[in-house]
Formats: sequence, structure tokens, C-alpha cells
Amino acid sequence: MRKHISILLSAAALLGLLSSCRITLGMDELSTTAVQTSVDSPLFEESSSEAAPEASTEEYTELTSLIFSTAAVSASHTVGAEKVGPSELEYSESTEPPTRKPGRTFPNLIQKNKYKTGKEFFDDVVFVGDSVSLGLRNYVTNQRNKGAECLGKAQFLVAGSMGYGNSLGAIGSANSIHPKYQGKEIMIEDGVQKTGAKKVFIMLGLNDFCAYSVDTGMKNAEKLIGRIIEKNPDVKIYVQSVTPVIKAKEHGRFNNQSIDAFNAALKNLCNANGWTYVDVASSLKGADNCFKDEYCSDKDAQGVHMSYAGCKVWIDMLTNKYC
Repeated sequence: MRKHISILLSAAALLGLLSSCRITLGMDELSTTAVQTSVDSPLFEESSSEAAPEASTEEYTELTSLIFSTAAVSASHTVGAEKVGPSELEYSESTEPPTRKPGRTFPNLIQKNKYKTGKEFFDDVVFVGDSVSLGLRNYVTNQRNKGAECLGKAQFLVAGSMGYGNSLGAIGSANSIHPKYQGKEIMIEDGVQKTGAKKVFIMLGLNDFCAYSVDTGMKNAEKLIGRIIEKNPDVKIYVQSVTPVIKAKEHGRFNNQSIDAFNAALKNLCNANGWTYVDVASSLKGADNCFKDEYCSDKDAQGVHMSYAGCKVWIDMLTNKYC
């Protein structure tokens, strides 16, 4: 009986040490404050040779209950603001299953990742868009040519003046506009399939919000995205907002109020269909609700295209949100 009590007390002390381990999650890595144990630690000292009084059945039962209560508390770890139970934790691939060896630290525990994170997130992304996204592609290409990591291995299906409406027509039909893949025009849904992308970031609408009513614009958007999903049933859809125009270039219906109304409808469309709406516009606006001049590359022309500073803000917003 004394031997049982000694073992249980040692287990209780061990669990107490484990419960003090702090798990800290960072943006790119997880570090665990490990507990160093040694055969020289009092935790593993042999029981005293001095005789100890026998415990009663009731005392033994109470002690067992206390230890298992401690185990239940130690089995859950608070990570950030979420409670993670033992069934949601797994050993890091860089560690071996735990074994008791002198001077050995406990293996790290990490939260099971259900989705790709960090730079990997954009490896299976394709950006679909008009001339604004074409500017993003040029910026990303420039950064990659310099040896910088930029949006992982993301690909682009972009074309100037392309919109939700004019991309629906057949290739070669009047007023239709399509992106190119390997030098040839292609329907957007076919292009997504060719890229093998699992996530589609769409930014269209700059060539739609003045050409059509909001209702017609939403019908065209839903039709195009429906085609993409029909051809690529496993993709996840991210609809990016239409970006703003600088104040000096607002005129008629071509203004930020109209863009805001179109974006509000896009957000509702996403909510209704289970797609993800991404608010890019807010990161680029000033206090006057207009595109900031310093982010615009064509202040003397249309007043809507991105400077490299604007592209950096856009990319920073995406990476901060998803990496």
C-alpha cells in the first residue's frame, strides 16, 4: 500500500509540473516552455526507509480521486483565447513520442493545424481581376525577381477592363474580355482549373458598377462565381471589394458612394452563398472616404490604379489577415 501511495504522489507532482508548462503561439512558430526533469530531482527520489503508517481504504480512495482531478485539469491547455483539449493536440513531427530518459525534456505539443498558414496559404491561390489586379501581379513579379518572398506561389488571371459582366461571353464574342493563360485567352473558370488553385481571390466590379445596376451586377457576379465552382467544385471563394477612386476623379456615378453601394451588395451576396468577403477598400481610403493619393499611380488619368505603395498596403492587409 505504501508503494502505491508513493507512486501516486510522484504522479501528482509530475502532473503539477506539466500544468505549469506555458504554450506560446506566434505568427510563424510555436514554442513550448519545457520542464527539465532528471533522475536527481526530488520527484524521482526513492521512498524513505522509515516506515510510514498504513493508509485506510477511505484515505487511499480520496488520494486517488485528488490525483485524477489534477490530471483532468492538466489535460487541458489554454492557447491564446481558446481552450484546447488533449484530443485536439498532437505531437510535432519534429519530436518523438515521449519516453522517460534521464535529463530529457518533454516533447513539444502543438495545436493541430486544420488549414495552411503563413506563406503556404497563398501557394494554391489564384487572383482573378482587372487592371487593378494586373498592377498587383506586376508588383509581385517585381518583388519575386528581386528574390523577395511575395504571396507565396500565387498565380494571376487578369485582364485590363475585365468585369463580372463582360467575362461571361464566349471567347471571340463582341465586347467580351478574358484573361490569358500561357499566352492564350481563356474563360475564367477554365483558367482556374488550369492553375490547379484551391482558393480564388476575385476582384472585379470596377468596370461593372457604372455599366450596370447593382442588381444586374450581382446577378453577373453570382453567375461567374457559379461557373467557377461548377468547374472547380473544391475551390474556396474569396471576393475582394472594389477599390476606391481618388477624390479629384469622382464624376457622375463614378464615385466612391456608388462603389460603396456595390461593395455592400457584394458582401451580402457572399454572406448568402457562404463565400468570404475581403474588404480591401478600407485599407486604401483616407478620412474623406476616397482613395489616398499616395497609393494611386494614375492621379492624372483615371485615379484608380495602384502605386507600389498601394500594392504593399494591399498585400500587407492580406498577409496580416490570412498568415
